[in-house]
Amino acid sequence: EQGGTLTVWPERRWGTICGPGVSHELVTISGNLVDKALESARKRGDGKGEGALEVCDAGGTLRARVWDNGEGIRAKTMDSIFLRGFSTKGENRGTGLYLVRQAVGLLGGTIDVESRPGATAFTFAIPLAEGGEG
Repeated sequence: EQGGTLTVWPERRWGTICGPGVSHELVTISGNLVDKALESARKRGDGKGEGALEVCDAGGTLRARVWDNGEGIRAKTMDSIFLRGFSTKGENRGTGLYLVRQAVGLLGGTIDVESRPGATAFTFAIPLAEGGEG
């Protein structure tokens, strides 16, 4: 739909390590981050835009990283990207990253972002209960 290339690594189902309630929030988190990554990568304009979703489950924590090689997030807006209604793309936008932060918080996790021109990465960690269930 976005017209970009997305790599998912490793290829596995999150349902094997997370219960239904956690899976719903992970769809919100990963869906919005992947959407943002592909949109940013597409803006490169040279046909070389790409994004990736990397997932691992180790030490009782689900860790995932969504990155792209797009335009990056400007330093002056970095503090505002998770605020409801904040967008650099116009009116009636600015809910995706707000929902991401809200979902990560509901799951007791953390989210970090690193960005520079040509590279942005969102990394989130969600603690898992005994037996892999969130």
